[in-house]
Amino acid sequence: MKMRYTALAMAAAMFAAHGAWAAEPEAKKWIDSEFQPSTLSKDQQAAEMKWFIDAAKKLQAKGVKEISV
Repeated sequence: MKMRYTALAMAAAMFAAHGAWAAEPEAKKWIDSEFQPSTLSKDQQAAEMKWFIDAAKKLQAKGVKEISV
């Protein structure tokens, strides 16, 4: 479980670094290749990734450039 959240945090950081234009296609790629098998459906995983993408956008808008976990 901890590994899953670490992977999601890393994915969110990557999305923040690449900008919003690439976020959703990149999320689909991660869901298909890195987050399988999973107890969540792909739609549920996409919704969770969208939350991280949106959170990254809000942090970028506030000037946050780096997050340490």
